[in-house]
Amino acid sequence: MIIEKGVEMIGLCENLKKVLPIIETVFGKYAMEPVFVATKWGRDPLRIAHESGHALDIKRHPHNHTKVNADLSDALGLNYTVRTFKDHLHIEYTPLSVFPMSHRIKGAVNVLMHRLRKGC
Repeated sequence: MIIEKGVEMIGLCENLKKVLPIIETVFGKYAMEPVFVATKWGRDPLRIAHESGHALDIKRHPHNHTKVNADLSDALGLNYTVRTFKDHLHIEYTPLSVFPMSHRIKGAVNVLMHRLRKGC
């Protein structure tokens, strides 16, 4: 795991801390190391999630980023959202029980569509 200069890993919720080894394992599958570029002070429009400690950003690698994104989504499960931005992946702890039903349905549909595309 590489932490970019100026990024602090303090302030992350326990649920994100628990999945750091999973993130490392998925990146390791592709012989890459995750480079954490933001935690509490995110680089993207999802600032509230960062400030509350429920999101982190990882530098997007030019190779295999689509596969890494899909594998991260599968490995982390339904309570986590993985979004791709131009230069980074945004991983957010989004427990299904605390978000409005529309968000839960959208998240479940996205997971099902992803699995259907994979042929699972």
